Amino acid sequence: MSKLCPNTYVEGLEYDLEDERKTVDFYPDIAEELNNPYIKEIFRRVAADGQNHAVWFLYYFIKNKRAEL
Repeated sequence: MSKLCPNTYVEGLEYDLEDERKTVDFYPDIAEELNNPYIKEIFRRVAADGQNHAVWFLYYFIKNKRAEL
């Protein structure tokens, strides 16, 4: 099932922030189930990368909200 694209910049940021948050929660759970240390580390890195993305989306979201004031 695919979702429709957000209509506004802020809706896009909110959507992507939520998506990255889910990613950060999902990938470590997968990593814990793996036996291959190399692949396990890849999933941990992907989770860290998602966390970094979430921080950037949050930064732009807050910056936009401040500009509205």
